[in-house]
Amino acid sequence: MKITIRRAGLTDLKTIQRLSYLLFKKEHVEYDSTLDATWTFGKKGTKYFTDVLKKGFAAIAEADGKTVGYIVGGKLPPYSYRTTKRTAELGNMFIVKGYRKKGIGTKLIRAFLEWCKKEGCKHIEIEAFAANKKGIKFYHKFGFKDYALLLEMNPENKRV
Repeated sequence: MKITIRRAGLTDLKTIQRLSYLLFKKEHVEYDSTLDATWTFGKKGTKYFTDVLKKGFAAIAEADGKTVGYIVGGKLPPYSYRTTKRTAELGNMFIVKGYRKKGIGTKLIRAFLEWCKKEGCKHIEIEAFAANKKGIKFYHKFGFKDYALLLEMNPENKRV
């Protein structure tokens, strides 16, 4: 199987939205039932992906003559409370079932990291669901380290 990674353009908007929709559906079932998969095609989702395609980084993975994955990210505004001024965020990434564990994610991450290097980013972030052990292990492979822990609760179900 020949895998091709290419930079995405505005003509790829609907393709990336479709793959993001699949990601949201998967994560809705596995990690967070509050995720709204329709966000990707809504006004805010369309603006987010359009902005990334214009100003950030977006790449498409192709294999067997079809699109099988994507990655998006971009530069973040500097945090007022940190000394690192050039920070990037890996926004999201998805590989279609049946094409996982074939090196596609590795190629997508490497393309993003290369872009970050060219852009002079000194700090790169990604957010992952705590229960996504496979994803976290994957990101650790590239040198990402656990940094912060986001805690949530439903106040109606709180324990005292």
